[in-house]
Amino acid sequence: MYREDCDIAEPAAKDTVLGSGVSAWATDPERAARLWKPSAGLTGVDAFSTMT
Repeated sequence: MYREDCDIAEPAAKDTVLGSGVSAWATDPERAARLWKPSAGLTGVDAFSTMT
């Protein structure tokens, strides 16, 4: 969930460059999973390591 102007941000229009809303790539679960692994390795913190 992303916040904007003290409220939950709505998805941005597909061709929006700057403005309101959150881009689809920012909420993509595959991208999040790919980023999580190296981030956890670099920080030594993996809050989801015990989850199955």
